Amino acid sequence: MSVWVQHDEFRTTLLSDDGGTLVYPETCEETYQPVCACNGRVYNNKCRFQRAQCRDPQLTVIKTGGCSGEPECPDTCEETFEPVCASDGRVFNNMCRFKKAQCCNADLTVQNTGICSETNMCEEGMTWNMDCNRCGCSNGRVLCTQMACGKFNYISDRISLKGTTVDSKKL
Repeated sequence: MSVWVQHDEFRTTLLSDDGGTLVYPETCEETYQPVCACNGRVYNNKCRFQRAQCRDPQLTVIKTGGCSGEPECPDTCEETFEPVCASDGRVFNNMCRFKKAQCCNADLTVQNTGICSETNMCEEGMTWNMDCNRCGCSNGRVLCTQMACGKFNYISDRISLKGTTVDSKKL
């Protein structure tokens, strides 16, 4: 297996033949050079941002400096189940969770309220992130790998995907 290091302005990544692994600094200097991230939070400096990005790889930098003028992103959401189907085929538990995801992906739009229709729910080979889970479509079935999240969320009791009924799993 080949391994090499890639650096850019905001992160260091260890790359290998089987995918990338994010590397973060163990300690950060206390210099204040703020960075505004897509979650609406200001990190004291690039190092602090990199550490947060290791916990949430979906984080991106909006700009250097504060987040003033940027839209507010919800910090927490209620656990109500009022599903929202997004343009990328993901189903969010409610509008608040959708808006949290939209903060890091401005192109994300609401397809419809409720569960996504069969046609845009699960295409062979399609992969996506859902909260802390990495999900993919294989043989018309949605398969998700639980990652360390700290808490679980239910999508629904039963979901029908391409004619196959799938019992919900804790995500």
